[in-house]
Amino acid sequence: MVVVVMTAVGLGNANAAMLGMGGANLANRSAAQSLLQASMAAMNAGQGVSRACRNADTAAGQQAAAAGQQASSQGMAAAATARQLLRGQGNSQQAFTEAQTAMQTSRAAVASARAAVAANPNARPGSGLMLNGAERQLNRGAAAMDRARSALSNG
Repeated sequence: MVVVVMTAVGLGNANAAMLGMGGANLANRSAAQSLLQASMAAMNAGQGVSRACRNADTAAGQQAAAAGQQASSQGMAAAATARQLLRGQGNSQQAFTEAQTAMQTSRAAVASARAAVAANPNARPGSGLMLNGAERQLNRGAAAMDRARSALSNG
């Protein structure tokens, strides 16, 4: 009877691993989902910066808009890497690094956009609201990065 129980437990673990449901795989999947959320937050924040400074009539505003576009592009690339990880391909450390870089670039873009909008008396009133939305996206992205960090360290 003991042999039967041990065999059943062994088969259960083998089946879980085959289905991608082992502990490490679940942690990797959780990390990948969180990295995808963070990457999308960075992308959305970058787009928000770009929209907020789209019609900027100052060099600082135009630079902030370009930084927003760059952040959005980095977020898209990081999201693609996270999607690969969700499909069981790719490297979790690379996905984490890409998401982290996209988040940092987006934060810098929001900061430069805030300064550009504050220094421009002709800035559109809605620009500040768009930047508030970008910051909310980044706060959600930061929480997702924390979840990803935790999942990767536990996996």
